[in-house]
Amino acid sequence: MILRILHTILLGILLCIGVAQVPQSFNYQAVVRDASGNVQANKPITLRFTLTDGNGGTIIYREVHSVSTNEFGLVNAIIGKGAPVGSPFSTDLLIQGATTGLDKVFVQTEIDLQAGSNFVTMGSAPLQ
Repeated sequence: MILRILHTILLGILLCIGVAQVPQSFNYQAVVRDASGNVQANKPITLRFTLTDGNGGTIIYREVHSVSTNEFGLVNAIIGKGAPVGSPFSTDLLIQGATTGLDKVFVQTEIDLQAGSNFVTMGSAPLQ
């Protein structure tokens, strides 16, 4: 009886370990405005996301998204699913960096309101 209970518990633990996965992307959402603060509704834009080791540090990963805002100027992107510039996205890289002495990973956001590649930096924030 006890062997059967232990077997069931072990099987449950193995199933949990086998099913759990680290997501290979994360969401980004913003309202896009021009330099005067006007909402940019229904407009094609280009976003570039750069993950760095520390604020302004070494580039870990970079990708570009060609997207359009909605009627409220809202834009959604999934970081990890854009067009990579260089190596493909991997959360394994971020996890390894976090355990091997990387400074905090920062996400730098850049935008081109003309849907090209003339990016303006909008800011950088630590990845939580």
